[in-house]
Amino acid sequence: MTNNELSRKVIALLAERKKPVKFQEMVEAISVDARTLFKNLFYLEEHGYILLSTSYPPEAIYPQIHFARLRDPGLELAKDPGKLDEAFPLTDTARDHAPHLPPDLPARKKVTYAEVLERLAKEVKAHARDKAKQKRLLQKIADLKKLAVARRPIS
Repeated sequence: MTNNELSRKVIALLAERKKPVKFQEMVEAISVDARTLFKNLFYLEEHGYILLSTSYPPEAIYPQIHFARLRDPGLELAKDPGKLDEAFPLTDTARDHAPHLPPDLPARKKVTYAEVLERLAKEVKAHARDKAKQKRLLQKIADLKKLAVARRPIS
């Protein structure tokens, strides 16, 4: 798939969904390598066609893309085939020649309910001013962590 074909598919998908789309959903819907899509999304954002929701996990070199949505210029392209052809002509056959960059994107970490509860307990310890309330909250969290569901991944 050429860079322009991929850009067209991204814009069409985002226009069709009419709401932010998760990165992994785009990878699956477009059937493209995650690294290739990663680079294409940043190109589209740099040119004002889409808006990305990203974050930098600890010790990450590259940001993690959570969602993408169309901006007004991207929506205009989706609605006007002439503008789309002008911006992303199919006669341009350029492809991503360095699919190894960025290096493998980090796999999604499976987070369990127990891990979330542990983080919540740390927040309670750090911010609860009323010691009696803190003790009650920590006991409730400890009780929840004992449930079988606490060992399951959230997503």
